[in-house]
Amino acid sequence: MIRTITIEKKTVHFGEGSLLLLAEHLSKMKISQVFLCTDSNLIQLPWFSEFKRVLIQHNIQPVFFFDITENPKVHEIRKGAELLKQYPDIPAIAIGGGSVLDATKMITLISEHDGDILDYAMRKENRKFFKKKTHYLIAVPTTAGSGSEMDSGATVINDEGHKISIADALMSYDAVYEDPSLLKSCPKHILAASAFDAFSHSYEALLHDSERILDFVATEAIRLVLTHLEDGYITGDSESLNGLLKASFLSGCVLGMDLPNGGMLIHSLSLPLAETYHLSHGHALAICAVPVSRMIYDKHPEHIDEIAERVLGERNGTKLIEVIRKICITTDLIKPERIQMNDDSIEAMSNLAVKSNTTTKNPILPFNKEMCQDLYQRIAKGNL
Repeated sequence: MIRTITIEKKTVHFGEGSLLLLAEHLSKMKISQVFLCTDSNLIQLPWFSEFKRVLIQHNIQPVFFFDITENPKVHEIRKGAELLKQYPDIPAIAIGGGSVLDATKMITLISEHDGDILDYAMRKENRKFFKKKTHYLIAVPTTAGSGSEMDSGATVINDEGHKISIADALMSYDAVYEDPSLLKSCPKHILAASAFDAFSHSYEALLHDSERILDFVATEAIRLVLTHLEDGYITGDSESLNGLLKASFLSGCVLGMDLPNGGMLIHSLSLPLAETYHLSHGHALAICAVPVSRMIYDKHPEHIDEIAERVLGERNGTKLIEVIRKICITTDLIKPERIQMNDDSIEAMSNLAVKSNTTTKNPILPFNKEMCQDLYQRIAKGNL
């Protein structure tokens, strides 16, 4: 069954088969051409070919852009924007994981504004802001975790290889098609990493403030990931994939509407690890989540005890941390053996970590450089 809801003027269609409804909806809107962003792997899948066939059957001609890679690069955004400028009024459809969803938002907005996408970076001096959005934006997630379809931000890798955040109220999708059947073709390691990203959004939101407005949404997202990630990874059954996609959607709502400023400690400490060792975002989060949680628990056990009571039904933060650890090991997100690090890389990662206020001024547990070094040393020794 496909269900439709509206959240913050965004129409969300959830259920198996919802993707094929998209062509019908576009036809009713009298759309004859669309800008379709994806990646080179997805275009080879049978369901993607079927979607193209249905579009053409409804007299809708797609203009393809599939030069998007994991962690979108600034040159990819520039290339996509140059292509889209030739089609100033057509809807843009993003079909893919978080990288594609992020990239499509940036391509769409910068295609109708002056300057470069990096001019709109959150921490840039004399930062520019978007003033309009004429393209109708449609998201079709094919992984279960980024939340990009529900928030108004994105990240891009600059020419020096660093991750840059772009955020603006106009960087928001107008319609979302959440189809769990698409997750069946998602590689297992990507499914696990993306689902852990969804978990982390809600977990860190509750770590920061367990009484936030959308606390019940974050709690349910955490519960769904802990319940379904192992089965989704091992068997890929429909119930588990449906649960993981729902968790992703709910965490996306938290990320887009109720995420605290300065509260994403695991995220900020995982970024140097991901950048240094070229790890996926979800993989780096999983490696950092357990040791960071233990360090928080040592200082403020009540934060994690509260989440454990909500999710597990008992006020036992130690048990929750062990549940997270077990799931990460079962899904190959973390491995007990040591990660190959040396003193120089630990020093460099610690220097990167303390450049972020999310690390040094974190309201849960402010980390100084020595604490960052301790964290990365724990990871290097396999204390996960």
